[in-house]
Amino acid sequence: MNARPESLKHFPRNGSAAWALERWIPWLILLAVAFVSRFYGLGERALSHDESMHAWYSWAFATSGRYAHHPMTHGPLLFHLNALVFRLLGASDTTARLMPALAGVGVVAGLLFFQRWLGRTAAFLAAALAVLSPTLLFYSRYIRNDLYMALFALIWVYGLLRYIETPRRAWLALVALGMALSFACKETVFITGLIFGGWLVALTLVRALAPPGRPPPNNASESVSAVEHAPFSVGPAADLAVFMLCTALPFAAALGLQACGWDPCDWLTPLGQYRALGMQAALALAGLAGAAGWLRFRQRGAPRETRPPARWWLICAAGFWLLQVILYTSVFTNLGVGAVSGVSGGLGYWLAQHGVQRAGQPWFYYLMLAALYEFLPLLLAAGAVVRFFIRRREQPPLLVSFCAVWALAAFAAYSLAGEKMPWLLVHITLPLILLGAVWAGGFIERCAKDFVPRGPALAWMACAPLIFYALINLPATVPFTGRTLADAHARLQALRVLAAGLLLGWLVWRSTPRLTAAVQRRGLIAGSLALLVFLTARTAFQLAFVNYDLPIEPLVYAHGTPDLTRTARRAERLQRLCAGRDTPVVAYDDQSTWPFIWYFRQMRACAFGNRVSSEILSAPLILCGDAQLAAVRALTGTNYVEEAINALWWPQDGYKHGLLNNAGRLVREREQRRWLWRVVAFREYPGSPLATWPKRRSAYLFIRREWAARADPDED
Repeated sequence: MNARPESLKHFPRNGSAAWALERWIPWLILLAVAFVSRFYGLGERALSHDESMHAWYSWAFATSGRYAHHPMTHGPLLFHLNALVFRLLGASDTTARLMPALAGVGVVAGLLFFQRWLGRTAAFLAAALAVLSPTLLFYSRYIRNDLYMALFALIWVYGLLRYIETPRRAWLALVALGMALSFACKETVFITGLIFGGWLVALTLVRALAPPGRPPPNNASESVSAVEHAPFSVGPAADLAVFMLCTALPFAAALGLQACGWDPCDWLTPLGQYRALGMQAALALAGLAGAAGWLRFRQRGAPRETRPPARWWLICAAGFWLLQVILYTSVFTNLGVGAVSGVSGGLGYWLAQHGVQRAGQPWFYYLMLAALYEFLPLLLAAGAVVRFFIRRREQPPLLVSFCAVWALAAFAAYSLAGEKMPWLLVHITLPLILLGAVWAGGFIERCAKDFVPRGPALAWMACAPLIFYALINLPATVPFTGRTLADAHARLQALRVLAAGLLLGWLVWRSTPRLTAAVQRRGLIAGSLALLVFLTARTAFQLAFVNYDLPIEPLVYAHGTPDLTRTARRAERLQRLCAGRDTPVVAYDDQSTWPFIWYFRQMRACAFGNRVSSEILSAPLILCGDAQLAAVRALTGTNYVEEAINALWWPQDGYKHGLLNNAGRLVREREQRRWLWRVVAFREYPGSPLATWPKRRSAYLFIRREWAARADPDED
């Protein structure tokens, strides 16, 4: 027997080197793709309205050391992180989006740890779906809180599931960490927390009321203690529900203030602060009393190894609140206002916005967005639900039941909420990906043995792409006698459809006798999934790297136009040309504040609000909106060159009132269907060019005549 090579002696003889390569190289490749897709060209897109607010307040925090939390801009964590990046790397469009891009990569990497419940194949597929997801990709390149919330939700969920399996202190600390970061990030945590807590309560009731001899869920990686399955017993799931409720109870102070007839958004007056702090203190004491009572109850009947550690509960809760106090008070520089605006003001402010219903989106808004962008995880998740419903005798794994509740409850909660914005689709997409990966992973493992040794099965995989190709090339008419260019194009389309049909028929005829019906069905499904993967990748690429600042994408909402960065370059050129002068370079009104204030942050700028006076004439560049246009135009006269630009624009929203009402026309009229196909497949809006886009906000640029030609950024 030959001796092993010296270079392989540090590997065990069971082939662990090959196992490590097989296990980790695909993940490393996937993470590399995630990193490149999140960071490539990060600063090319102009900032949106909300992005400019987040970036400017973070820059002001980094340069002045002052920041005051306001619920309108959500939690303080984003501003602390961005301020740190600006201090270390400087402020730019690229560095402003650096931390969300890292969070986007973190979401992909975090799914690696879910192999414990998903399995290797399904976990890798979940990470691949996260990489390809148009929504997750787009908002990983966007200064918003939603990708942070996705990452923190994964931390929170991982801690929950591990604690349910084995109630250890480390997993409780992980739950507290995910909660703490989420509460310091965005008010959508109230929806997330209610969903997670509701599932824990439901899990407790199901297990407590189960028959005494019923086995635990059929999940090889799940090792739930027997106490969870004793009749009318509670266990780690109930402990977690109580811990989460008691720890976060002071954040419900807004409800108590409203019940008393007080304004939860009054955090600036001393009386409002005293009321809010008193309500928060009362709820904190109630949370302590509830936790103490629950711990005493659990100490009596539970085995020692499943008893929740009282001291560790206190440590985790103290850590939770220490992080909230540090961030909401801007590291103890804004104690009075920050403690009130963050803990009670956040929920109070956004409950008030529910009645305002900004954007006025219909109830089916997120279903429409998911069908446009997240059709692959949506279909996969539906497949998982159908599979486990058909096999309802088999108890679904823990993660499947959790993700099903999470996805359905998130769809319902955000659809019922008064304010519907496109970035909230992130909170629906993540559970859809997890749930869909369960079904897709099992399907691929079942198909592997059919498709690898059997070549004819590959023919059935080609059926779905061929059918799709034939449908998109189906001509409206097939004229055989016309000689126009349109007639020739129609004949070419007809020939394409005919060729695809012949190829499809030949493949089915040659492969059908050699395959069983089950293999044929799996081949057709596999081909359909391959087609959907391609379409998802195409949609993500178009959204993130082609149409990233164009309102033809429904996710591009209240966004800066390409005119924005061109105007910023003009101002920078004027700043260089006017070096040595003390007069302002730019003057802008209140309608132009956002997002221009971010681009003018290091320039000599004059914000004149809604008061137009001769002082603005000292600036060679003046910006204004429609409200001040007449006054500025009268003041500047012929001394300035006027130019209209697009500052912000929004996607078209004719679906609000016309989509369901015109469903019959879409079925009956071919032209309506073709118009809808152009919009859905190619984001083309016939009759609505970008130059005359109906949903936009214009700005007016006045450049002093002697500087107009020299301020052209194309001369750089």
